[in-house]
Amino acid sequence: MTALMPNTATTTASARLPLLRRLNTKLLLLTIVFVLLAEILIFVPSVANFRLSWLQGRLNTAATVSNLLFDEKIAPTQPLVKSDILMALGVKAIIIRAEGRSEIQIMNEMPDEIDAKTNLSTVTAMQSIMDAFQTFVNGGRRTIMFTGTVGTIGRSVDVVVDEAPLLHDMWVYSRNVAVLSLIISVFTAALVFLALGRLVLNPVRRMAEAMSAFAGAPENRANIIKPSTRVDELGTAERNLASMQGALTDALGERKHLANLGLAVSKINHDMRNLLTSAQLISDRLAGAKDPMVARLAPKLVGALDRAVRYSENVLTYGKAKEAAPQLKQLDLNVAVDDVVAMLQADAGGEAIKIENHISIGTFVSADPDQLFRALFNLARNAAQALARSDDQKVIACIRFEALHHKNSTDKTTIIRVTDNGPGLPPRAREHLFEPFTGSTTSGGTGLGLAIAREIAQGHGGDLILVETGAGKTVFELTLPA
Repeated sequence: MTALMPNTATTTASARLPLLRRLNTKLLLLTIVFVLLAEILIFVPSVANFRLSWLQGRLNTAATVSNLLFDEKIAPTQPLVKSDILMALGVKAIIIRAEGRSEIQIMNEMPDEIDAKTNLSTVTAMQSIMDAFQTFVNGGRRTIMFTGTVGTIGRSVDVVVDEAPLLHDMWVYSRNVAVLSLIISVFTAALVFLALGRLVLNPVRRMAEAMSAFAGAPENRANIIKPSTRVDELGTAERNLASMQGALTDALGERKHLANLGLAVSKINHDMRNLLTSAQLISDRLAGAKDPMVARLAPKLVGALDRAVRYSENVLTYGKAKEAAPQLKQLDLNVAVDDVVAMLQADAGGEAIKIENHISIGTFVSADPDQLFRALFNLARNAAQALARSDDQKVIACIRFEALHHKNSTDKTTIIRVTDNGPGLPPRAREHLFEPFTGSTTSGGTGLGLAIAREIAQGHGGDLILVETGAGKTVFELTLPA
């Protein structure tokens, strides 16, 4: 019970976790980070596309100017016209070509060196991304020329510009994208947080609180979690947790009852031991009586009282739910079974049952005499109780003891078979056959007989199994190794 009590400091600490260590905070931060990472991956091609759009816009404007020059026949050499056009476009030079030769050139001064050239008609996506990266790296200090085909008559336009205005517009675009991405990530994180908080975090927190409360008082059924009607994995987990807590509460209740029962047995045993000791003294005197019947029964009475006294003296240690180690001796199994038969016939109604000992004289086994007697007597008494329940008056109630020997290359065992022709074991008894307090074959029984017999057999290195049961026949086999 103590092991199930929680550490108060640990429970309090877990209930007051720092903000950054809470699951909901981690979920919110991770969602923001993941959305920002997604926006960064989207930002790279988008800023490259913005750069191309910026250049294409300048190119389209230059094409419009070229059409105006052709249509209105304005002389491109007029300084006022050149200056106004270049100032309006924010470019250094415009060169319009048709059929491979230059037709119109508008420039204030042609730069000595062009740092980069781009053909907007053939540029690839990867090249566009690299060009955008170069614009950021060089800080707007370059002079660039970009070319594109305009219209359907084969004219192309070359435009020369300083990169500084382009870089400025790209930074403004990047800032706007960053602000928008942050807003989107926070909004998305909030929605995800609310959804997962309702679907996952709140049920998990509810189960954690239920487990903490149950650990504090597992014997209180009020602390068992009340499962929700959810049909998903968390709903299944809640139902499984409730089932586990209910089973544990029942087990603790049974354990408490067993502890109380053990205390009561210990008290009863103290007084019973004294009474048996007195009865043993009386039986010793009866052993000297001259009455033939008394002289015949007195040794059996003395033997039974001796066993009862020894068993009573060992009850306190047996209260630890563990049999003492067997004190092995060479026993004649036929004689041991005769003692069981005599004790069973002395029991109420025992003489109405035919008990057959088919074990040959001289069949020796290595076993503890008292423990083997208890195991065989429990088996025989259970069989007698089953026969007493039988409604078939035509069949003579019978219990048979047999001994079988089994040999193989590495082992030799003796099998003691106990058979009765009773009605068989009920289904509930078969399910919990060797479990104390649940495997009883009779109404009001404790189910300890078979549990004790099996524990004794296993203590000798063997086992006790149910071989067959049904209307008219039930067979148990108790195995003892050589």
